[in-house]
Formats: sequence, C-alpha cells, structure tokens
Amino acid sequence: MLNLKNKAQKVNQDGSVPFMEGREKADLMLDEILTIDDYGFINGKDGEYVVLSCLEYPKFFFFGGSVVTQKVRALIDGESEQEVKELLSKFGLTTQFTEKKSKASNRTYMTCEFYATKEEEK
Repeated sequence: MLNLKNKAQKVNQDGSVPFMEGREKADLMLDEILTIDDYGFINGKDGEYVVLSCLEYPKFFFFGGSVVTQKVRALIDGESEQEVKELLSKFGLTTQFTEKKSKASNRTYMTCEFYATKEEEK
C-alpha cells in the first residue's frame, strides 16, 4: 500500500544526504589525517560526487571532487553498502586528502589515500 508520508520524505531527501542536515559545508582539510565515519552520493550538474562526514569535524560535511568520488566508489565496489556504513560508524576509515597537479594538463585536483582501520590493525 502506498504511504505518501514515507514517499514524500524520500523525495525531500533526494539531492542531500541525511547527515548533512544541521551541519555546515566546509572544504576538506588537506594534509591532515581524518577519519571518515559516513558518506553518501549526490548528483550534481557535472555528475555524481561524494559527500563525507569525518569524526574530527562533527559540525561539518565535505564534498569530494571527481577523483575522491572515484576512489570512494572503488573502495565500496562490490560490498554491501549497509555493511560498509556499519564499519565506518564503528571503526571509521583513516584518510588523508592531498592536492596534486596533473602532469598532462597542469590542472590541480584533490586525491586521497586510505589507511588501515582500527579493526584491521588488531
């Protein structure tokens, strides 16, 4: 049976990720070790991009560019999204964001490196 209230809530959330509510947008902190504890994806005019939540900055959310989005997609590829989110919530994923220059076009872009989680270090 159709539940309009539930459907309306889902439509209202399209274009945002639940953890964004009540937080401010911030630029990713470069060259700092951060712990990703949640993520989501949004479709923008240039395609899909990732939105990240980090333990160190609970009042903010961060948009990742195309390279970071691709890396997060590759990280979760083939895995249960529910399981990935549970692991992130429980252990986090240590990450460092850096800025690089493309050799071909000399364009600057942001990338990231993922490190072992607390669970994996045991």
